[in-house]
Amino acid sequence: MDAYFTQFSGAIWWPMAYDLPLGEKQHFAKLKREAQTKRALFYIDKIDAPHVFPHAGPPAFYDDQLFSFNAKGQNDEAIFTDQVEFLNELKAARPDIKSHNFMPGTVVDINNGEVKVSQTLYTEDEITAIFDDKWGYFEMQRVERQVDLAEDRKKWATPASPEATLAEIKAWWEPLMKRAPLLCDGIGAMVKFTIGELEIVADFPKSEVRKYDDEAVRYWFDIPAELVATNLRDREIDWSNSIFLSVRFTAGRIGKFNEYLYTFMKCLSEQRIDYVQNWYESQSDDGQDVRLGDWLVQRRCPHLRADLSQAGSVEDGILTCSLHDWKFDLATGRCLTTQGHEIRASKI
Repeated sequence: MDAYFTQFSGAIWWPMAYDLPLGEKQHFAKLKREAQTKRALFYIDKIDAPHVFPHAGPPAFYDDQLFSFNAKGQNDEAIFTDQVEFLNELKAARPDIKSHNFMPGTVVDINNGEVKVSQTLYTEDEITAIFDDKWGYFEMQRVERQVDLAEDRKKWATPASPEATLAEIKAWWEPLMKRAPLLCDGIGAMVKFTIGELEIVADFPKSEVRKYDDEAVRYWFDIPAELVATNLRDREIDWSNSIFLSVRFTAGRIGKFNEYLYTFMKCLSEQRIDYVQNWYESQSDDGQDVRLGDWLVQRRCPHLRADLSQAGSVEDGILTCSLHDWKFDLATGRCLTTQGHEIRASKI
């Protein structure tokens, strides 16, 4: 390999959107940023290319309500490492690697091992100014993008009555719940959705959607009614990307992150829900093992079937799968990252 282009910045899990004290948000954001860097370094080492180009960098938020979530956050509760910050981390951790700032306008020519990099949109001084005064650059962009944001809001739907909204969600979701018993078992709890003035509960154990009646729930979301109305109007089958990716919501939970819940929210069609149900049914342990240090562990990660002989590492009895930084306690087999997903392991 001559060059490696790697993702390095935050994915969809947003500590800043959770119903947590600021100190906990800051703590989780720091852990997330460190895990992102660790994951990128793991793959950089595996690929072992002399040139590295960090790409798929952080998003930018120009909505006034979300503006403080840019970069590491104005309150240090966000997760977004930028290109230059990661390049500095990479230089400190792997000084022998030639790393490059890959951004709009960057042109990379690779020919028989020779790598040439040029920039067609910005001068070096302009790039330096962008990253040295990042918040000033964000503010300039925020002002310029207000027209775009206003045009986008005009496309949002007007919410129906609470009764009509409940009826539409109920008619849409309940048949999907009944088609996906493995997903419902994986969620295993009631989930509250506050949508404007409407409060509903999705009771996954019973495959039922109904009006909330002051019940104990394990997970809860507060979503603007306009966004839900827009998804209902457009019959949007992936609420995880259409709403949660926007950070225009707040969420809370008791216990760990639940992968099954977010999977359901991105599979709101018969085709998708059937695919996922069948996929989970096929993820049974195939009996193959791999040795990691002093442990014999099932070869495939219980999360997304990564080959743990390549992606797994063990430290103090804790297995980490580098694909998504999921962790398992090998002595008990318990997944430390989310509900379920137990792993088979034995000490040698």
